[in-house]
Amino acid sequence: MHTEDLNNILHALMCQAYDIEKQMIDTLPAMEKYATDPTLANIFAKHLAETKVQLTRLEQAHKMLDMDIKSMSEKAATMLIEEGETLFKGAKEGPVRDAALIIAAQRVEHLEIANYGSMVALARTLGHNQVADLLEITLKEEHSADDTLNVLANNQINIEAVRAKAA
Repeated sequence: MHTEDLNNILHALMCQAYDIEKQMIDTLPAMEKYATDPTLANIFAKHLAETKVQLTRLEQAHKMLDMDIKSMSEKAATMLIEEGETLFKGAKEGPVRDAALIIAAQRVEHLEIANYGSMVALARTLGHNQVADLLEITLKEEHSADDTLNVLANNQINIEAVRAKAA
């Protein structure tokens, strides 16, 4: 894909975001299964449903811009997901594994936040305000997911993981 202008860069980012969402649709069920804390498992289940809607939004954004969704692998997400799986699959069952799951999820969330933030800014700059509004919904959801994971980690899971190590 050529990125000689901002429309092409926006298109490339949208294709990469599409790949990230597809990868997360494949990954979140395993994360839910590995979670021992029921609240964390529910967060992953909810985010899976949300991710499927986010994928649909990206499809809508592509149609609104009369762009095809090109197969474009997002290598950073692939690497973060693989590294995250190594963390949580290698962790002892319980709060330590749950902490590893949260870390793995947040690393991808932060990539998505950066990507969606850039897409919203580019779409607005290019005058694609309806597309920007659509993508901004997803950006807010990604921030919310990250915030929810932070609260759970800081107020419960990380504390339990420290206690489990001390016991």
